[in-house]
Amino acid sequence: MDQPHQALFADPRARSAWGWWLAAAWLLILCGGAAALSTTLARPAGNELAWDRALFAAANALTLTGLPQIPGDPADLLLSGQVITFLLMFAGTQLCLLPGTLAFNSLRCAPWTRRRVLAFTAGGHLLFLAIGWLALSFSRFSTWPALFSAASALGNCGMRLGDSASPPVQLLILTPLALLGIIGASVWIGLWRAVREKKSLDGSSATSMGCIAAWLLAGILLYYFLIPSGEGTQRLITSFLNIMNAKGALGWTAVHSWPRLGAWLLSPWMLLSGAAGGASGGLALTALLWIRRGLADTHPTELADPAVRPPSLAARLALLWLCATAAGVFGVFVLLLQLAPQVPADTALFTALAAVGNSAVSFDPLSLTGPPLLLLTVAMLASRLLTLFIFVRLARPSPPST
Repeated sequence: MDQPHQALFADPRARSAWGWWLAAAWLLILCGGAAALSTTLARPAGNELAWDRALFAAANALTLTGLPQIPGDPADLLLSGQVITFLLMFAGTQLCLLPGTLAFNSLRCAPWTRRRVLAFTAGGHLLFLAIGWLALSFSRFSTWPALFSAASALGNCGMRLGDSASPPVQLLILTPLALLGIIGASVWIGLWRAVREKKSLDGSSATSMGCIAAWLLAGILLYYFLIPSGEGTQRLITSFLNIMNAKGALGWTAVHSWPRLGAWLLSPWMLLSGAAGGASGGLALTALLWIRRGLADTHPTELADPAVRPPSLAARLALLWLCATAAGVFGVFVLLLQLAPQVPADTALFTALAAVGNSAVSFDPLSLTGPPLLLLTVAMLASRLLTLFIFVRLARPSPPST
């Protein structure tokens, strides 16, 4: 029977094996989803998705990016194709939540075992999904679009089906789901432990919550003062929704009708996510702040190898994460211009930002095919696998508490 303070990773080989298994799961689910979406399960006979569009559609759902494409958007699929997309989103949310949750949990003074972390993450995901589904169903959403939209919001994916509920009711339900996905299961565990044990929030969870608040507040203030969008409360709400939608939290955002300044102000929030270990993709603001403060407030003296200080390890990982993200955006932008010269430069750059940041923001639905679409597919998947690598390296072996 697992003990609460049993070592999460007994040795580096166990940590590496965990990382390889998760990476294999990403690739196997992607291939299976693409194969299913290329058949008559997704589209009527004679009108099936081509292999490149099916692969992009599968990666789009699995990586929780949510960029729209024509054809291949969930609304254009048969019911069975929508179910496949839903299952890919569900699997993607689990695969995004687990690495960060396991990594940050291993840095706590009293880490839970892998079995307990897995059970709590899966159970919390299912619980919040069920609550969101029931709430949307009672707000005049039909059953299936309600479940699909709840899964998309919780995963910060940006895919939606139907819009039968009034916008205020819809946003009132979807916004808390999106925020739960942004903070991630590591913070869920921190909040649960704080309430159950009647203690203050642990350092990593408090840091995550603070970074998410800063991420939201900075964006809201920028939009409130720089982009005219109504007056008073309406302007404040619009600014908040714009920032939430930077990661596709409340649905795909088309910015072709926005003021140019407003669209480009959104780009840093497309690349940055509020908390490491959440469902939203991109470079985690939490991780960068954690590096600055160091990880010494966890249990550095109990690490298996005290010669490797956590702050130096985290700093190297953050530098890698930052450089790889910047290089990814630049590389995708340059290659997209080469492979699709008909795409305007600003659209290509915005699309590169969206793909690398796993953000559902674009000027228009994608109509690319062939190598350009394959490039975006690789960029979306590589961004998630990079995050997986960071968390695998961040997870530390921790001996049992005495």
